[in-house]
Amino acid sequence: MKKLLTIIFLLTIATALQAQNRGLQGKRGQQTYKTTSECGVPQGIFVDEITANTVTIHWMTNGAAFYQVQYYNTRNPQEKGTLMTNLGSVAIDNLQPCATYKFVIIAKCPDGLAKSRNQVFFTQGCK
Repeated sequence: MKKLLTIIFLLTIATALQAQNRGLQGKRGQQTYKTTSECGVPQGIFVDEITANTVTIHWMTNGAAFYQVQYYNTRNPQEKGTLMTNLGSVAIDNLQPCATYKFVIIAKCPDGLAKSRNQVFFTQGCK
C-alpha cells in the first residue's frame, strides 16, 4: 500500500513539474507567474502531510476565481466536506484514521465550472 502511494505521489509530482515548466512565464520579482493555458480543469494534483486525521491537497492554480474541494469517506459517505479557496492548496482535518477518501477539485472559470477527475488519499493509523 505504501509503495503504491509513493508511486502515485512521484508520478503526480513529475506531471506537475512538467506542466509547470511548460506553462509558466514572467520575471521573478517583477511579475507573478501565470499559466499560459486558459482556466480549466485543475492539474498537478497531489497530497502530502498525511496523518491519521489530516491531509493537505495541492494543485496548480490556473486563473480560476476560486476552487472548491469536495471530499468524502468511502466507507462512510455521510462523512464529507466542501472547502473553498482561491489558493492552490487546502488542509483538511478531523478525518478518520485508516480510511480511504475520494475528492474532486472544481475550478470556477469565466466559462463555467471545470472539474478534476476523482482522486483518492488514505489516512494513516491502520493497525
